[in-house]
Amino acid sequence: MKRDTILIFEDNEIDRAILVGLLQSDYKILEASNGKEGIALLNSHFASIAIVLLDNLMPLMDGFTVLENLKEKNVLNKIPFIMITGESSPEMERKGYEYGIVSYVKKPYQSDVVKQVVQNAIGWFQYKMQLEMMVKKQNISRTVCSASRRRN
Repeated sequence: MKRDTILIFEDNEIDRAILVGLLQSDYKILEASNGKEGIALLNSHFASIAIVLLDNLMPLMDGFTVLENLKEKNVLNKIPFIMITGESSPEMERKGYEYGIVSYVKKPYQSDVVKQVVQNAIGWFQYKMQLEMMVKKQNISRTVCSASRRRN
């Protein structure tokens, strides 16, 4: 299945509508108004999600709680996450990067920046996944060759 969908976790309808408007011409969009709803969408559409835009401040479950929940399930190594925030605290940024997010997008949105950050993150992550698959195939080939040589 092709990863062509962006999942947006954003409780503010206006901010969510702005992001959808910026990205819907290039990607399919899934929208969640809180962390719990977003996790449910992530679980049910996992194979098609190319990237997640995650608001930091949301009801029911904030962005860091979402990251904590998903880090335990190793999701952050399989899909890139970008944190959406109106804050600019270095501690918050550090915490997000420690969880494994790939970037931040600051509010108010700059449309060209949002589009480019999303495009870059998806491209880098796809390249990373391709390299990991190549290494895995090479390791399997080496294992098979070694086993074959031992039998002979």
